[in-house]
Amino acid sequence: MKRHAHNLTIMVPCIVAALFVSTASVVADNGYQVVSYNIRENPADPQSNVIFRVTFELTKADQVSGSIGWEISSAYFEQPLPTGGDNVWKTDSPTVDTPDGLWWVQHELPGNPKLSEFDAPPPVSGQANTFDPQFSNTLIFYFAGLGGTHDVNTARIRYSFKMDDEEDPEAEDDDGLGEIIPTPRIPGEMVGAASDSALSCNSIDATTLLRDLGVDCQADSSELHDERV
Repeated sequence: MKRHAHNLTIMVPCIVAALFVSTASVVADNGYQVVSYNIRENPADPQSNVIFRVTFELTKADQVSGSIGWEISSAYFEQPLPTGGDNVWKTDSPTVDTPDGLWWVQHELPGNPKLSEFDAPPPVSGQANTFDPQFSNTLIFYFAGLGGTHDVNTARIRYSFKMDDEEDPEAEDDDGLGEIIPTPRIPGEMVGAASDSALSCNSIDATTLLRDLGVDCQADSSELHDERV
């Protein structure tokens, strides 16, 4: 059963800045990966509105041959608003319903994971807090891959997103689709920041990446100067 609340509670969207990096640049050899999913109002129409976007930051915790056990270090949930902007929620270390709490993925090349290999996320659930401190609403979420046949770079998923102060979910589907996004992003944070702190020019291997993204790193300053703003 699919449900999508058309009469959304409109909240003043928090303004977030996001830097983008292609999956080819995400360095699995260093134990870090980003995977994002678009959930559309009409899964059969790639031009229909995105009703939720789910992003996982993954940290390599174990490896057995070509299989990597990924820890979901952070999960982000974006709800685009009709007025523009997004409602954004985040939680660290969500509940992952597997025997060891890891997301095991078989990779053809463990050092260069493909998007299509992240098509069966484990059941992930919990509560995520809003980015905007002026709102106290919490998002109660459930997100799980169903496996089976599907198109490349998509995932059959079961999902439910509900505000803690509302009876009906904002969106839910027992058998829906998620598009695995080619250019994942981290809402409200710099690329590669698993915590609430952003990358600085003094971060290891950060200077080149940030300069490529249009950020002016000066050797004599620890501050970031984003020329795109």
